[in-house]
This record gives sequence, C-alpha cells and structure tokens, in this order.
Amino acid sequence: MDVQVHTAHLHNALERIQLAAKHFGYLGSPGTVHLHSEGTAISLTIDGAMRKLSLRTTGSVARTGGILLPLSDVASLIAQLPATVIRLEVDPPGRQLTITSPGLVITLQGQAPLDVPTMLSSVQWSTLGRCSAHALHHAIEQVRYATGTNERRPVLNGARLQVHGAQASLIAADGFRVAHTEILLTEPAQHVHDFIIPRDDLYALDSILNGTCEAVTLRVSPSDSIIMLSTSWADYACDTIEGEYPDISRFVTSAPETYAEIVTQSLREAIQIIMCLGYLADRGCIALELVPVSPLATSHVIVKATATDGDAVRSTCEGLVHGQARSSWLNSIFLQDALEAIRTEYIRIEVTGTNGPLYLRPVGFPEDWHLIITMSQPKNES
Repeated sequence: MDVQVHTAHLHNALERIQLAAKHFGYLGSPGTVHLHSEGTAISLTIDGAMRKLSLRTTGSVARTGGILLPLSDVASLIAQLPATVIRLEVDPPGRQLTITSPGLVITLQGQAPLDVPTMLSSVQWSTLGRCSAHALHHAIEQVRYATGTNERRPVLNGARLQVHGAQASLIAADGFRVAHTEILLTEPAQHVHDFIIPRDDLYALDSILNGTCEAVTLRVSPSDSIIMLSTSWADYACDTIEGEYPDISRFVTSAPETYAEIVTQSLREAIQIIMCLGYLADRGCIALELVPVSPLATSHVIVKATATDGDAVRSTCEGLVHGQARSSWLNSIFLQDALEAIRTEYIRIEVTGTNGPLYLRPVGFPEDWHLIITMSQPKNES
C-alpha cells in the first residue's frame, strides 16, 4: 500500500472509530484496526463477531494494500502529528507501516490481514430505504436510554425498528419506561420490515452519525438478521436481536385527563435543586405534582421528594396545567434520563388515571413521547 492523506482527515476517522469501538466486540486480536486502500478510497475497518464498521477518508492512492494495526497506538500517533499531508507505505508482506511527514519518518509494526470469510462476505443485501443522518441520529438519541440491560429478556436490550412505506418507528422499552419516535424515509421501503437493533450498536451509531447531515441508506439481509447503515464515508453492519418485541400499542394515548406545558429547562433546574439538597430516602423517588389554576394561585408543577431527615423538599415551576390535580411518584434516574433526551424549549407532561404512567412529550414533535411507570406513594407522604 502506498497512499497520501491529510492528518486531519485520518485523525477525524480514527476518533470516530475509537468512540464506536467502545461498544464493539472484536474478532482476532483485540483493539486492531485494518488500514487499507481500495480504488481511490482509504479505509479504516474494525470487524467483530456481531458487527463491522468501516470508515472511508479522502486521499491519493498510488498502490492498494492493507495492514492490521493496534487501534489505540495508531490513533495516538496520528493525533500528535501536525496538520499536513503524510505518506503511508506498507511493505509487500503487510507487516510494517512507514509514515512519512515533513522532517519525520515513523515505522509501526503490524500484521498482514488474513483473507478469511466474515459475516458479511456472502450477504445479498436489499435496500430497505433512505433517511437523513440527522433524523436517524435524533431518533437514536430519543430512545437509546430506555433500552434494557437484562440478559434474561434479551429482546428488550435493543430498540425495535419498524418500517412501512415512507415511515419508520423506533421504540425502546425496558419494562419500566418506553421511548418512541418516528423517522421519515426519503426513499420509501418496498416491503414491511421489523427487527431489533442491539443497545451497543445504537450507541456506536450515535457516535458515528453525530454532526453528519447527509443521507443514510438502510440495507438488510434476506432474513432481516443483519442490518447495514451506509453513508458516502461509512458502513456499519450488525446482527439484529431475535425474538418477539412486546406490543406497546396499549400505551398510546390520545386524551390525557391532566396535562401541563412548562419550560423544559425550568423542570430540569427544579429537579437539580431537589438533587442538590441530598435527598436519598424513599428508594430515590421524586414526585411531579400538577396543580391546576385556582382562585388563590396560578397553575404550576411541584417537584418534591423526601429528604434523609424526613422533611419534605419542594421546588416549583410555573406552567399551564389543565384538568384535575395529579401527583405521580417516579424513579428520579428514569425522569432525568428522559429529560436529557428532550431538547425542545417546552415540554408537555401528561397523566391519565390515579396510578397511570406519566408521559413526557417534546412540544413541537408529536411523534416523540417518553413514558415512565409510576411508583407507589411513599408511606410518609400518604
């Protein structure tokens, strides 16, 4: 291999591949990256038992070839080089890389790539559809926190992607909360598809797509057992999770009994005030109390908890509350996770029934909603 590439392009690709590698299972030597050139592209590939990532960068290719290198070593080295065009040469056996930059020559020992079949070697891909990378990144951010981690229920350890025509929905549920969003496909799917993308792959894709605005092509294997997402500079393939995902249609509501609209940041700050006061009692419970307008006060939302000394801790947010007064006790971590995913200025809180789940909806995004199962009221709050 004999190529020339700018260090900025190579550093950017290595940085993205390292972020994704945190969630990656390797084949062969742990932590190795395949640096190779094909045609006019320079590629970096990590290949695992259940997933594969390949990133391409621009450069000048004089001779094709490749080498396996320790990912952390080559990433650290390239990060220290000045912003300039460098030459990468691999000796014919493919065991040594020579990096030449102005006034500097560095050699790295590696391994010759093995010509062995991988999970993608014989896959006959069919195109599922296309969407914008920004839309897919937004969808992943909306649901990833609600994926499960219980190995006894593996179908919940990922997000369900359902595709029908020009519409795709992404859903995650761990038994205590549900997150839902939709993606508009710029190129509709010809067939209905339904599969589960593993949790680790959602996080890896999030790091790859962050800041990308171009189109993403979705491809699947004939049995929907493998999905590939491709842009002009990246390919990411992973196994899907087998099994039947739970039906969440019963959680879709249209007319809540009580709802409130408040500034999202004010709710975050109210929760932070409670957290900073150091409450630890009542299993980490925190309550949202929706108080409608009355002759004596404007409508508002009260965030409350019980401190370790037994005293009630409260913080209030002004907002528009409609319906009956309701109080819902929630797991504080679940509430914070959902709020972290919501980026809109205003948020809508919905409650149906005395012990029904609580819904959080980003105002302006009707297709996005976050559900949290409520907890029993602490004894000292009865």
